[in-house]
Amino acid sequence: MNMMKLKRGEEKLYIIHDAFMLEPGYAEEAANLMRSIKPDWWGDTTPEAITRSIAKGSSWFGAKADERIVSIASGRNLSDWKDAP
Repeated sequence: MNMMKLKRGEEKLYIIHDAFMLEPGYAEEAANLMRSIKPDWWGDTTPEAITRSIAKGSSWFGAKADERIVSIASGRNLSDWKDAP
């Protein structure tokens, strides 16, 4: 899990590519990107695992450059979790 904390006024956004919601059809490309960037952490990531995550309610987003996904992010609203405090 990656987290980021910014205080108001510290953010400096440079939007170069628009983000879009990933659908299961992008799962293989997303898994390949994850494994190529950090194989020791994401080496076991499969397209099927990403597809299951999407089906369970996680949101996956991507950004493309030159018609390929170059960045991804995923998250889930904690209030949707059954075991949330």
